[in-house]
Amino acid sequence: MKGQVANNAAVDAKLSDIDQSFLDLAAENIEQNEAARKLSDKDDVIVGMINVVDERMYKAEASAKVIDGRADVIEATLGNMKVDITTNANTIAKVSISAQVTRRALESTRRDLTAAAGVANRALKLASEPAFKKCPPISSPVESLAYSVSGKDIWPGTVATFLCPSVCEGGQDHRLRIKYFNGIGGGRVENLLSATSFRANTPSKTYDITSSSAKAQTTRSYGNNYGAEMRGYFKAPATGNHYFYLRSDDSSWVEVSTKPFPEHAMKIASKLNGCCREQGHNGAPIYMEKGKYYLTRTLMKEGGGGDYVYLGISWPGHTRVTRGMNGESAKYFECPPQEKVNVICKPDGTWSKHMCSTSGYTDSKTQFYFRS
Repeated sequence: MKGQVANNAAVDAKLSDIDQSFLDLAAENIEQNEAARKLSDKDDVIVGMINVVDERMYKAEASAKVIDGRADVIEATLGNMKVDITTNANTIAKVSISAQVTRRALESTRRDLTAAAGVANRALKLASEPAFKKCPPISSPVESLAYSVSGKDIWPGTVATFLCPSVCEGGQDHRLRIKYFNGIGGGRVENLLSATSFRANTPSKTYDITSSSAKAQTTRSYGNNYGAEMRGYFKAPATGNHYFYLRSDDSSWVEVSTKPFPEHAMKIASKLNGCCREQGHNGAPIYMEKGKYYLTRTLMKEGGGGDYVYLGISWPGHTRVTRGMNGESAKYFECPPQEKVNVICKPDGTWSKHMCSTSGYTDSKTQFYFRS
């Protein structure tokens, strides 16, 4: 009996353990179900969020499409605006060109109107004046008269050909002109150049060499305390380099034009400071062309004692003469031919004026000349 009771107690204990196990399993199952439920709830939340995200993405895609559409519209609008701007720019350019053309036309019209007004004024002036006036008779030298000459009457339109005055101070027949300036102390050319009488061109004595047998030299033993200038045109006897030489007592120098008449480009070809010896050509030779005229000017300054200046020249085939006490032959110096100019009798009864070259020392120096 006691054994049966013990077995029953053991069975009860096992059953109790089994029940407890079932209870634990049930509790665990409840917990798992609760966790599953919570996971299911989270899944629902996640699904909901995904749906929300999907819905927002759908809306974003729709917005993007709308934006793309608007961008296309904006791009098209910008394209149209660019076309309009280009068209407007072209229109503005055309308008600007048209304005410039119009401005030029207006300026041309204004000039035409001004010219027409001037012509009209001159016509009115002429209409109010007497008929054309005759020009006064012409004195020599006149080479010819042409047109509109009736006896001694010279009417407008008459053309006269003049000979310009000689560029040589002594006249057309002179070869060299020598000027003496007295009362100047010192033995250097600079003393002559600074003298009042020389600067005023008021020589004490003037001597013209006209003979071809004369020499390019001053009077020997003329005096003391004076200066001299010997000037003339050298007619080049050959083409080539020319060298100029001096022999003087006291100092001297010679200036020569490097350009033929009617131009003048003077340079010092030879310069002697002191006295009583020959001075060769200083610097480069001067190239000359045969038959052309080159201005020369020789200056000499005497202090006291002996006095003279001799000018020598060498060129191809010719040797200078200043090795001895001689100057070059005056036959190589000639005055250039006189220029010819035309003048015309004007409607107001006066003669027109034309330019003649002068004998100045500066290039292109000219003056108006007319003899009435």
